[in-house]
Amino acid sequence: MALRAEGLGYRRISQRLNDEGVLTPRGKKWFPSSVYSLIKKRRIRDARLNETPEYEFSDWNLHLLEKTFLPESGQGQVRQPG
Repeated sequence: MALRAEGLGYRRISQRLNDEGVLTPRGKKWFPSSVYSLIKKRRIRDARLNETPEYEFSDWNLHLLEKTFLPESGQGQVRQPG
């Protein structure tokens, strides 16, 4: 991202990385589209990490289910207790 902040375009960044022998995470050479994708993913990740989630709670009931297995059929049977 530092090279992008310096004003370099994706093509020049990919050329510089290839000239310096830096490989992509998959061990390939860089292309402008791969530089763009990497920067875009980092931007999205940073936005998610810096955002404060909003939680909304509602009234709901939790019903416990009892699950019993019938040995002869191997099928499960679900029934509500009591």
